[in-house]
Amino acid sequence: TLQRHSFPTRRSSDLGLSHFYVDSSQGACDTALVDALAQLLAVAPQLPIFHGNYRQPIASPDPVLRLTARAGILREIVAASHLKAPLIVHGTSSLDLHGAIPTHELALAAFDHELFELEDCARRLHVPLWLENLPANEAAVFNCLNDYEEILARHPSVSVIFDVGHANIDNDSPFEALRRFPGRIAALSLSDNDGKVDLHKPLGQGCVGFDKLLDVIDATKWRGLYRSEEHTSELQSPRLS
Repeated sequence: TLQRHSFPTRRSSDLGLSHFYVDSSQGACDTALVDALAQLLAVAPQLPIFHGNYRQPIASPDPVLRLTARAGILREIVAASHLKAPLIVHGTSSLDLHGAIPTHELALAAFDHELFELEDCARRLHVPLWLENLPANEAAVFNCLNDYEEILARHPSVSVIFDVGHANIDNDSPFEALRRFPGRIAALSLSDNDGKVDLHKPLGQGCVGFDKLLDVIDATKWRGLYRSEEHTSELQSPRLS
């Protein structure tokens, strides 16, 4: 099981959670914070997952924006190496996720190009890279089957944390990626929504077909981590089992 937490706590252990999130968008690359987290991890019952800043436009067709994003993600790789954690990377293509969407082909080519350099650094520092899909209606790549097929074929060292809620946005076949690429998916991120907006509702309160998801899991014999990313103070949704 996997859940978002700023730090490992007895509460997360009591819930049976095996991992927690370190969120880069909240300053987690700060050297002092990374050092403090590393000391805490020495006695923590959970393992860290480093969630990269999804606002880094690493897939932007603009080389200047990519240069800044690349520097930020390289810092995240260094921080993740100190924590012995995988790093989640997003295919963001614009500073404004909800603004104008750049040409998809140009953005995908930019993402592909940048991934080679990120992989090289991650390989040297022994940091697994996990790619997370963003919603199809946001300024991002790596959010449709064609993208998954191309990027995963060209970058065999990366894995995927497949966000089921994101995949449900404007998509009639949200689980096809799991059916096609089960061996590349390290974790599933679970939340519910209305198919239009990424609402992060508890499971069963939207239109995500979790029964169909379970059918795909059974058919592919997929095994990995489950991450609950619901906007609720308690884990009140039905257990996926």
